[in-house]
Amino acid sequence: MEQVNAKSQSIADLIKNIDSGSLRLPEFQRDFVWEIDRTYSLFDSLVRDIFIGSIIHGMPSFEISVRSFDNRPRNQRRSSRRLSLPVEILTIQQIRQEKERNKTIELLLDGQQRTTAIYRAMEGFDKVWFIAKKDKELVSLTESFRESSLENLLYSIQGEEDDERISICLSDVWRWAKIAGVRDNIVTEAFNKTKYFSKISNENKDFIDERLSKYFVLKDKLISLINSEKLISYYLLDMSLEKFVTFFERSNSLGVQLNFIDILAAKLYAGGFNLKKKIDEFRTNNKDYALDPQIIVRVLAYVKSNGKEVNKNYILKELTAKDFNENWDKYCMYYKSVIDYLYQNGMIISEKWLAYDYLLIPMIILAINKSGDLSQIREETVEFIKFWYWSCIFSMRYSGSSNERVIEDSKILLDFENQIYATLHSYIPKISKYQITEYNDLINYDKKANPIYKGLFNLMNFKKDRFLNLNNTNKLSLNEDIDDHHIFPRDYVMKSASFSEDDKDLIDCVANRMLVPKINNIRINNKAPSEYLRELLAINSNLTKSLESHLVDSTIINGDYDQKYSSFIEQRMKSIFMLIKLNVLDKLEIYEKRYVPQACKTESIE
Repeated sequence: MEQVNAKSQSIADLIKNIDSGSLRLPEFQRDFVWEIDRTYSLFDSLVRDIFIGSIIHGMPSFEISVRSFDNRPRNQRRSSRRLSLPVEILTIQQIRQEKERNKTIELLLDGQQRTTAIYRAMEGFDKVWFIAKKDKELVSLTESFRESSLENLLYSIQGEEDDERISICLSDVWRWAKIAGVRDNIVTEAFNKTKYFSKISNENKDFIDERLSKYFVLKDKLISLINSEKLISYYLLDMSLEKFVTFFERSNSLGVQLNFIDILAAKLYAGGFNLKKKIDEFRTNNKDYALDPQIIVRVLAYVKSNGKEVNKNYILKELTAKDFNENWDKYCMYYKSVIDYLYQNGMIISEKWLAYDYLLIPMIILAINKSGDLSQIREETVEFIKFWYWSCIFSMRYSGSSNERVIEDSKILLDFENQIYATLHSYIPKISKYQITEYNDLINYDKKANPIYKGLFNLMNFKKDRFLNLNNTNKLSLNEDIDDHHIFPRDYVMKSASFSEDDKDLIDCVANRMLVPKINNIRINNKAPSEYLRELLAINSNLTKSLESHLVDSTIINGDYDQKYSSFIEQRMKSIFMLIKLNVLDKLEIYEKRYVPQACKTESIE
């Protein structure tokens, strides 16, 4: 059971916990990025007792790398700041030893920017000054300087002192707060160095003493603020590793969201494997490949667990730096070989248009079985992979419980290659719950985020030997910058009185989309399809061939469909559905007849 303790603490305790190492910053946390003005606003809120939001700490139960709070000068480039911050490995043994001493080591999970801003100001890495009001500026003129609240005394919080007003640096106050019975001469010397003192130094002694007395009052009030136990609200979470990961994946502070790869990287760093560096190296050296590191990580988990686990909890608990050092580079090469296989066989347009990234995992597992050479798999397996691949997409198999399905699918592909068919009779029904069974079902797919929407373009590309550009007849290349363009431009349809509301509802339907690179020098806007296509014809004399590669009736160039939008959509939906029938629905019948009945009787098929 997760324990949540609502607590409050003082600034003094917060800084002491950082200095003592009781409060640590996980290495995966992003850099301190606040501009100094936000620090001023934060302290203004603290003085005025305005709630600044809760800070969340967690009690770690696993090895992790931690780093120092940012104490670098602001004029250093941010890109080098993180590299210069010390990183330390926090071991399970250290955590246990601290617990045995009735001490806790806490990780700062949320509120890093606020905490670091406070830390930097109090330790003097950022100069933050409390500027006091003049007597005539006080809200209540009847109250003395001593009687006034700190909020009433506040003129502003800023980065430099004010030569017209009493100013006191917060880092000086913190230094004095740590000294039992602050000696008056220490404060006096600080006061004598202010610009304000320089301005009044020629005044009479009584006037100067009166201002010095106010300086002492302000010092005492600020020390009381720093020591106020109720100033900062925070929650202490005692959570499992899995909940720890989920917390970060769902937390989205200031638009920055972490995932379990960031947390895994911190754990592996402690063991001697720099995951972030290896990811960057791959992407730098392989520009045509995007690389989702979760895929490689889950492959590692599958192999280490002998095909039983690919979940986050297992990965974070069981995978070690040794596992990564021995296998990362090799499995990244297998990742590339699977992408190449899918592209060369027309099953993906590009990595960006993969319907499900997790579809790669079972194929990488198969590649491992073949030492990375998918050309060695049997012809029957080649055909089964195609059936499995399209079935997973059109049944939306990986839209839920993906970990379990990765494990099941990996075993199925391995078994099929090894001519073991015992589970096919129960497996095939699981991947054949298709979402499209007639052409009208295509109306429902109009968003790029939908895996079936992506899958439909991949299927069109698969059967037409790859899409051709509209500017020329070049085939689209791997990871080319492409987008889904409207065939009937949006403005043309929406502003035309010729089209019904039902027509307009279909404007984003997949049947009104083509997947092409940027169309050069042609302004489509609200033109009829025949109008902008004739302009393209002047650039590409083989435009009809390009259009046909997209299952677009080339007579559209002649204007035959300009006023027959619904007819065009219906005709193209039927063409797209025919591909689904040939490659998915008909294949299902074949595999049901060929394998399912026999699988009940024997584990081997001649």
